[in-house]
Amino acid sequence: MTMGFSLTDPTRKMLAGLVFLSMVPGTQAVYAGATAPQQPQSDIGLTYASADQIRTHILDSCVLREWGRATETKSSYSERCSCYARRITADMTGEELDAFRQSGVYNASARPKAEEAQLKCSL
Repeated sequence: MTMGFSLTDPTRKMLAGLVFLSMVPGTQAVYAGATAPQQPQSDIGLTYASADQIRTHILDSCVLREWGRATETKSSYSERCSCYARRITADMTGEELDAFRQSGVYNASARPKAEEAQLKCSL
């Protein structure tokens, strides 16, 4: 019993090639005509974060950054990062916290406060 399928048919060859390419990682976006986003995604999960959740996020980011370049013990830089996170979140205005919720980075008015907190906490 034959199914009528022949790889000599050009349409079938192209279809078989498309099926094969769809299984190769990374080709699906090209296939669908999709393009890469022009701007990075701004939602980092902080949209509805409280000030305490933002402080924890800043603390975690600081510890990871310092851990990557640390030569001292974890307790040393975790205490400094805790100091930094407490200071910067206490100093930020409601508007600055909202901007941080949306972007995950300090806006222009919060950046000097972050730099001051880094100095005071020896980071």
